[in-house]
Amino acid sequence: MRRLFEENGLIAVVCVACACMLWACGDDDTGSDDTSSNSTSNSTSNSTSSNSTSSNTTGGTMVGGVEMCTAFTSCGGDPTGTWSVDAFCTDLGLESNDEVIPGCDGDLLEPGGFDVEGTVVFNGDNTYETTITSSLTIHLTVPVSCLMGGACSDLETSLNEEADVWSCAESGDKCECDNAQMETSVEPGSWATDGDMITLTPDDTESEPSTGVFCVNGGSMSFFEDGADGPLQIEFSKQ
Repeated sequence: MRRLFEENGLIAVVCVACACMLWACGDDDTGSDDTSSNSTSNSTSNSTSSNSTSSNTTGGTMVGGVEMCTAFTSCGGDPTGTWSVDAFCTDLGLESNDEVIPGCDGDLLEPGGFDVEGTVVFNGDNTYETTITSSLTIHLTVPVSCLMGGACSDLETSLNEEADVWSCAESGDKCECDNAQMETSVEPGSWATDGDMITLTPDDTESEPSTGVFCVNGGSMSFFEDGADGPLQIEFSKQ
C-alpha cells in the first residue's frame, strides 16, 4: 500500500526539477552531473511482512492530528466496507538540503509538507479500489549571485523544463521558489487475508502486491507494512 502514497509522481517531479536546476545554474565544470539534491525518495512496495505482534513505525510523523507514530497490535478482522484515511505515518526522506547547487552559499531546499487523503473500499467479493489524493509542497531559496548572470525567471524556466510545477519570485538578493502539487490515483485490485495479514494485489500486472498486518476494531482499522523502503502505518475510519 506504500506505493499509493508515493507513486503519484509528486516526489519524482521534485527530483527531476532539481536536476534541471543544477544543469542550468550550476558551475559548468561540476554542475551537470551532480546529484546532491537527493532530498526525496522514490519507492515501490515489495513488503512481505510476517510480524503478527505489535509493530512500531520509526522516523516518520503521523499526519491527521497525531504527533508521532503509534504502535498497535495486529488482530485481523473483517475489512469489508468503505474506509477513509484518517492519518498515516511514514518516512518519505524529505529533508532540508543546503547543497543543492555546488559552490553556492545560501541555497536551501525545504520540504513544506506532504499529506494524503482518500478512501479504500474492500468489497465482499474480495476486490478493492483505492482513491488516494496526495499533496506535496517544496520551497527552494537560491541567491541571485548563484545564477551566473541569470534572473529568477530563468531559474523558474529551468525548473519547469520537465513539469510546470514551480513558481519563482525575486526577494532582495534571493530567488524564492515554491512547488505545490496535488494528484489523485485510483487503483483497483483484489485482496486476501491470512489471519492478521492482508495482501493487496493490483489489477495492473506491472505493480507488485503489498502485504501488511492489520487490525479492525469496530469502526476503525489500522494497517502496518514494513518494507525495504521503510515502514508505513495508516489509520482508517469506516464510513
